Amino acid sequence: MAVLPDYSGGSAPAGRACDTQAAIDAGIAAHTPHEIKPGQRYALVVPAGGNVKEIDNDLDKYLDAPRRKRGTTLVRDALSFCEFYEKHADDGGTEIYADIDALAITAVLNADQGTGEAPGWRDHRVVLQLKHSQPWIDWAERNGKIQSQTEFANFIEDHLADIREPAAAEMLEIVQTFNATTKVNFGSSTILANGQRQLTYLEETQTSAGAKKNLTIPGTITLGLEVFDGATVVDKLTARFRTAVREGNLLMSYHLDRPEDVLKKAFKAIAGSIAEATGNPVWLGTPAG
Repeated sequence: MAVLPDYSGGSAPAGRACDTQAAIDAGIAAHTPHEIKPGQRYALVVPAGGNVKEIDNDLDKYLDAPRRKRGTTLVRDALSFCEFYEKHADDGGTEIYADIDALAITAVLNADQGTGEAPGWRDHRVVLQLKHSQPWIDWAERNGKIQSQTEFANFIEDHLADIREPAAAEMLEIVQTFNATTKVNFGSSTILANGQRQLTYLEETQTSAGAKKNLTIPGTITLGLEVFDGATVVDKLTARFRTAVREGNLLMSYHLDRPEDVLKKAFKAIAGSIAEATGNPVWLGTPAG
């Protein structure tokens, strides 16, 4: 092995720089390259004061094919989740978790095999990230918000398809009455024995001082909504009408009856369908790692 002179205290004499490079080249040429294999660990000895550049430890990309499956796939409906699961799940080594706060169901496809057996890498997953349907978003956004008579009528008319009770024809008639009474003075509001609300209004005319009339609206309506986009189950939800009269103007709102319970029921129904389709229990929580 060639011993190189130490010129750390000053510059090398003229002509010696070439000798130093020649010695380095000779040392490299005399050394047999060592093949680095994926999955093994290597130690690198660095002289004092030396620098080491970042080493790429992902050697799989230099192989013809990866040594194992890994990565996270995002899907949007339960059917896609189950089909991906069926294709990639490890026998006896797959775990499924349902996180209702995140509206996500995760399958760890290479999880631990079982008690006393080899642990899994836990880095190959499929995630069902649920999204609310547009009708659910529309009704939830206006829940409890006071609207003018016209705004309320327009919203109901645009969402008649979501209403199961009363019938669509009856609700359309109510909406048309709303639109026809925008220039009247509303007075008292009475809750009838059957739960409906009766509003009294004064209709001004050119030939008389006005005539009192009544407008009856349902106290509640029943909605049929898909809570999650792509879901096939329609969940029923009750909305209670509220009215207020200010300076003769009618203001309206609705209040959804415990929508959080309907959401939880819909989420658990999807988790249950996945458990049945995969034959694997679904645990409430989030996976480790």
